[in-house]
Amino acid sequence: MHSETLLSNRRVNMPLGIALLCAVWILSIPLSVSASDEATPASEVSAPQALTSFANRILQAHPRVQAAQAQLDAAVARERGAGRALYNPELDAEYEDGEVRTRSVGINQTIDLSGKRGARERAASFEVQSATESLGLVRQGVLAELFSALGMVDVAAEQLRIADERKALIERLRMLADERRQAGDLSQIELELARLAYAEAALLRSQAAAQQVTAQQALARVAGGDLPAYPPLPIAYASVSLNEPAVDAFLTNLPSVRAAQARVAAAKAVVDLRRRERRPDPTVGLYAGREGDDDLIGIRFSIPLPVRNSFRAEVDAASADLEALDQSVANDYRQLRAELIAAHQRYELARTAWDEWQRMGAGSLTSQTEMLERLWRAGELNTTDYLVQLQQTLDTRVAASEQRGVVWEAWIAWLAVSGQVDTWSGFGTRR
Repeated sequence: MHSETLLSNRRVNMPLGIALLCAVWILSIPLSVSASDEATPASEVSAPQALTSFANRILQAHPRVQAAQAQLDAAVARERGAGRALYNPELDAEYEDGEVRTRSVGINQTIDLSGKRGARERAASFEVQSATESLGLVRQGVLAELFSALGMVDVAAEQLRIADERKALIERLRMLADERRQAGDLSQIELELARLAYAEAALLRSQAAAQQVTAQQALARVAGGDLPAYPPLPIAYASVSLNEPAVDAFLTNLPSVRAAQARVAAAKAVVDLRRRERRPDPTVGLYAGREGDDDLIGIRFSIPLPVRNSFRAEVDAASADLEALDQSVANDYRQLRAELIAAHQRYELARTAWDEWQRMGAGSLTSQTEMLERLWRAGELNTTDYLVQLQQTLDTRVAASEQRGVVWEAWIAWLAVSGQVDTWSGFGTRR
C-alpha cells in the first residue's frame, strides 16, 4: 500500500499555519474570466499558425493520404476510360480459292444503341466523387490522429515535469529529515515516512517517463520518426452550441456522408447500366472485293439473340447491392448523428470543467508548495501533515494536466466527428 494512501486515511488537524496558508491561497485566485467563456462557433475558430505549419508538413508526406490520392487518380482514370467509345471497329478479310477465287475486305462496327457508354460514364463520375470525399475523410482522420497524439505527448511531458518536481521536493525533504533526525528534532517514524515518500516519488517519476515514451511512440506512428519540434497546444477553448438544424447541417457536410451518397448514386448508375446491358447491340459491316472477274460489294448485319441468357440475374444482383448499400448508409447516418451529439456533450462537459479549474483552481500551486516547506521548516507543520499537503498539491497539478488532455482530446474528437478538422487546421473550408 502506498504511503500516500496511508497518510490520506489519517485525520489531520489544521494548525494556525495551515489556516493562514489557505487564506493566502484563496486571495491568490485570479478573478478574470477567460475568453473561452463566450460562445463561439467552432467553424470560426482557427488553430495557431505554428500548429497549422507543423500539421501541414506531416500531412503532405503521410502514406495514408498518398494512398487515398492514388485511389482518386485511379478513379479519374477509370472515368476517363468510361467516357470513351464502348466498341472498336473490326477489320474483316476473306479469301477463298475454289472454282471461283473470292477476295474481300470489310469493316464491322457494333453500335451502342442502348446508351451503355453514358451509363458507364455516370457510374464512374460518382465513383470519382466518392474517392474525392474519401480523400478528404482520410486527411481529416490523419489530422485528428496527429492532434490527438500531440495532446498525449504534451500531457505526458507535463506530468513528467511534475514527477521530476515531486521527486526533487521529496528528496530535499528526505535530506533535511536526515539532518533533523541527527539533531534530535525528528522522530524515527517521521524519518522513515520521508524515506518512503521519496521511494514513491521515484516510482511515480519512472511511471511518468514510461508514459512519455508510449505517447512519443504513438506520435511517431502518425507523424514518422523524424519530427520537428511540435508547438504548444491551446489552453482556451470556445463554447459550441448545437441544435437540430446544426446537427443536420454538420451531417450533410461530412465527407463520409457525401462519400456514401456518391457511392449510392454510383450503385444506382450501375443498376441502370446492367439494365442497358441486357439490350443487345447490333453490328453493321461493309465489305468489298472480287469474286472471279466480278466486283463484290456487300453489307453485313448481326445482332445477338438473348435466348440462352437474358442477363436478368445481373440486374437483380445490382439492385440487391444497391439496397444493401442504401441500408448501410442509413445505419451509418444514424450512428454518426448519435456520435455527433455525444461528442458535443463530452466536449462541453470537459471544457466547462477546464474553465472552472482555470478560474477557481489554477491559483498559485507553486507558491503553495514553497509556503508548505517554509511552514514545515518553521515547525508549524509536522512531517506527516507536510507530506499530506504536498502530495495533495502535486496530485492536483497532475489532475489538472490530465484534465487539459481530456478537454483537448474532446475538442479534437468534436472537430473530427463534425467534419471541421480541415477548417480548424486551415487546410479547407466548410461546404
